[in-house]
Amino acid sequence: MNDFYTEVIEFYRCMRLCLIEQNNVIFSIILKVASELRDLNKGRQLHYQIAKMGSPDSFVLTGLLDMYAKCGTVEFARDVLDEIAEKDVVSWTSMIVGCMQREMVSWLYH
Repeated sequence: MNDFYTEVIEFYRCMRLCLIEQNNVIFSIILKVASELRDLNKGRQLHYQIAKMGSPDSFVLTGLLDMYAKCGTVEFARDVLDEIAEKDVVSWTSMIVGCMQREMVSWLYH
């Protein structure tokens, strides 16, 4: 399965080199791949690119939150959660699961 994710990352890199316009759909997909790979470095690079693009939608922000939580950086996930204007079940679930995986349940009560 990692080979598939690696191919997706490589395809995304080629898209960027070919100057293909990036959008929220592409970012949502590639963030899911970075989350599954638990690749914080790739996730941070994506976060930088997303920030350069402008205002991401809630799907992209939730993808960022999920990626940071799965990579073990719950503090960054919380920062992203704070950016989501209309938090929903998916964003809160991603945050809670990230905390549970890092045994930071007490953080939820603060």
